[in-house]
Amino acid sequence: MLLLAFVAVVPSFLQEASLATAESLLAKPESSAAGRAMLADLVDKDRLKSAAELAKAGALWPATRLRLTECTTKYELTLAAACMGSEEAKKALPGVWDMLMISVDRGQRMGTMKWTDKNFPMPGKFAADPAAACVVQVWKALSRNVPAVDNAEVKALYDADQKVRENFKPNMTMKDMHDMVMGDHQRMKRIREILKKGELRTGKDFENAAFLFQHGERFMDFATAHELSVCSVLLGNKDASWIAGASYDRMMLAASYPQRFGTQYFSLGDKWEFDMIDTSLINDTERVAVIRKTLEQARNQKF
Repeated sequence: MLLLAFVAVVPSFLQEASLATAESLLAKPESSAAGRAMLADLVDKDRLKSAAELAKAGALWPATRLRLTECTTKYELTLAAACMGSEEAKKALPGVWDMLMISVDRGQRMGTMKWTDKNFPMPGKFAADPAAACVVQVWKALSRNVPAVDNAEVKALYDADQKVRENFKPNMTMKDMHDMVMGDHQRMKRIREILKKGELRTGKDFENAAFLFQHGERFMDFATAHELSVCSVLLGNKDASWIAGASYDRMMLAASYPQRFGTQYFSLGDKWEFDMIDTSLINDTERVAVIRKTLEQARNQKF
């Protein structure tokens, strides 16, 4: 009898899906596509549950081409992990945020990305549009443990912003809408001055300022709201994660991309409708970490 010995080689699609396996596959050019597919499957099927797993997935997620679909997933994983307390994710946030800004044709905000190929200079693509100095300092962990007192003026601006929205309805009168918008303009003007002077110091200051910028009008207003809310989270204010997700969603919609977490609605007659959303490569573990709701809960939000 002739006995044949076989060496079993398990195809990548039959290997047990795990971060370790995905990392191993991604490390080799011949299997990198399979590694990315496995990583995508882990995210899509919501199999990553801990801050460490989300942070690792964010670090592994390929975004070398700086395409929007690559950078959003990488950033969302990193943001969720940071909101869950991952120190590694917090360190990674500035660089991944800059990647996302470049992917939507905006200047990088934290100054982490550099183009080193002298044969193909790309000064425009990697140009900087720096965030306020006090924001950069918090994102880069240069000033996270400085004792401070909440800014009373910022709190007053926030209170006024919320007061005018107590009876916000889809069918508001034109006068009420006009008064609200004009008040927003005045509050926005002042909070910009305060931000420029670096007078936001506490987690609550940054959260309050985020809500003011959230009621701006343009992409960069909402991007700034997001940066401010992340500052608040990094300073230990976990409550600010919701406005981090809401400002991110509004920023995406302002650039004509679907929202991702599920915080934005629009008025249709006398009721609110859930705005367009892309649910690919994002899951409820991320949503709960950031906006504290599942997709189903967001869709069924009652007003």
